[in-house]
Amino acid sequence: MPDKHKYTMTLSLNVLNHLGINLYSNVPAVLSEAVANAWDAEAKQVKIDIDQNNGVIEITDDGLGMTVEDINDKYLNIGYRKREIEGAYTPNMKRHVMGRKGIGKLSLFSIANKVEVHSVKDGEKNGLIMSNEEIRKQIIENNGTYHPEDVNSKLITISKGTKIILSDLKKRTHLAEPSLRKRVARRFSIIGREYKFQVRINGTAVSAEDRDFFKSIQFLWTIGKNGQRYVKQCKNQKRHLHFNGVVDKAKKYEISGWVGAVAKHNQLDEGNNKIVLMAWGKLIQEDILEEYKEGGLYSKYLIGEIRADFLDFDKADDITTSNRQTVIEDDPRYDALRKHIYPLLKEIQNVWTQWRKELATEKALENPIIKKWYSKLKASSRKHAQILFDKIESLPMDKEEDRKELYKYGILAFERLKVKATLEDLNTLSSLDGLKFASVFNDIDDIEAVLYFDIASERVKVIEAFAGIVDKNTQERVIQKYIFDHLWLLHPSWERATENARIEESVAREFKKVRLSKEERTGRLDIRYKTAAGKHIIIELKKVDRKVKTLQLVEQVKKYKDALEKCLKRFGETRPIIEVICLLGHPLDDDANFIRAQLDSVHARVILYDQLIQESLDGYGKYLEQHKAIAGLKEIIDSL
Repeated sequence: MPDKHKYTMTLSLNVLNHLGINLYSNVPAVLSEAVANAWDAEAKQVKIDIDQNNGVIEITDDGLGMTVEDINDKYLNIGYRKREIEGAYTPNMKRHVMGRKGIGKLSLFSIANKVEVHSVKDGEKNGLIMSNEEIRKQIIENNGTYHPEDVNSKLITISKGTKIILSDLKKRTHLAEPSLRKRVARRFSIIGREYKFQVRINGTAVSAEDRDFFKSIQFLWTIGKNGQRYVKQCKNQKRHLHFNGVVDKAKKYEISGWVGAVAKHNQLDEGNNKIVLMAWGKLIQEDILEEYKEGGLYSKYLIGEIRADFLDFDKADDITTSNRQTVIEDDPRYDALRKHIYPLLKEIQNVWTQWRKELATEKALENPIIKKWYSKLKASSRKHAQILFDKIESLPMDKEEDRKELYKYGILAFERLKVKATLEDLNTLSSLDGLKFASVFNDIDDIEAVLYFDIASERVKVIEAFAGIVDKNTQERVIQKYIFDHLWLLHPSWERATENARIEESVAREFKKVRLSKEERTGRLDIRYKTAAGKHIIIELKKVDRKVKTLQLVEQVKKYKDALEKCLKRFGETRPIIEVICLLGHPLDDDANFIRAQLDSVHARVILYDQLIQESLDGYGKYLEQHKAIAGLKEIIDSL
């Protein structure tokens, strides 16, 4: 070789910080990058072994392995564009390559300070050790060049493939094995015998069953060519409907997958009310459902997976952001997908409502007393009784005894309306006209919808009051007063924030310790911490007339995020989901891609005061527009 060093890596501290150390925040995401690399290396088996006592993680695959040239030219070449150079499909098994940016390997430093790589190809053994501390030191001393330490080939025990050893871990990996298998399984759709790709965690194979939500699916909507396969996996599903997966026939845009609805909202894991987006069998977007800010009750019961390979076509630009867990939202391909999925969600909403009524009747009639009452009703009245069943069965109850009590009063109300209609008809007609009774009762669409309509109406009034404040400084003070205790202003699904006095006090103390510059102290209006929808939320408010720079904002946000993680760790949360929302009066004026990359690195997003008001109005406005008729039902409900 031309110099004395066997291995060479070239990168900057900025790349290491933003594409390595800060790329991911949880162990499953990092392990998924290693699994994806093993898939690209034509591995048939990946073993992930976690030694909790010694703080070591080993990832071993039986793939193609690497020579010294492969390690230097590909593995240590940050930004190596595998698809462009080697092709989109692997040489022997013709698997479609998952890797694209060539930066996933740096994600290992998100959780470990020391990374050791052993690889064997054609009998040639090679190994290297990379140290976070040594990388930083050599980058500074050698102008961006780093030479990993060589490993004696006698210490390499594998006979083929690649083994990665992570040690000096930054975060404790106390994820129980079933939980870790579940989270890895949910990030891939290509694990299993049919794909000749197996992943084992501490000796136990990961399978589709580890996703642990198929058994809870009550209603199932499958999509596209491969969607039907999920019918067999959802063994407890009661109803099924299939959708065509063609998004744009001319451009060969197609999707496949499934959307499911559980019977009860508490059957969804906390923070798992999502429809994930995949491409080539790997997760690329955590949730597309939140894009639509659906206010309808049905959306709170949904979960699903949609595979859209056209988002990652080989000859098209890369659509994913640097952290590989979200896509670029203003890309035309993603816009086409969003427009295609929205009418599907509306159809799902309609079908869900009808199916629930049907199953509610079946459930109600399991009670022999209710069945006896129902059997005595005329055919024209039974369909209205089914509406009553749906209302009562859909309401959440802590105790089933309370539901029985509700049936008692519901049947009394039903009979009272029926008698009243009969008396009116007897005064004018020789026989009872069931249609006249229907005109009284059929307008009651859904008790839950009426209640939620009232809530949404009041919320819109609050938002419109904000919008009506002309003076921006006054508007800022009013929003500041309400936003921390009313997180639905930021997202309709965040109904309320959970609170823990001990954690709140601890976080407040940690935030006070954060060192800010004089300019940061002057510019900061307020900062708070809340929890909602399975997330920890940091809300940073800036004065409406203050302009901030992207790097300045990201640096400040990172201080608070680190402080919160430190605090939550003391309370047993080792991998908290933290979202940072920065409410600004002026947009950041840097390049859009630069802003997005910087904000992604700290899991933050920026909302402008005007944007907050408009998005909140849009989210609730669509729901109210579709349910105007419900407003007139309140008087009927109050009279029951």
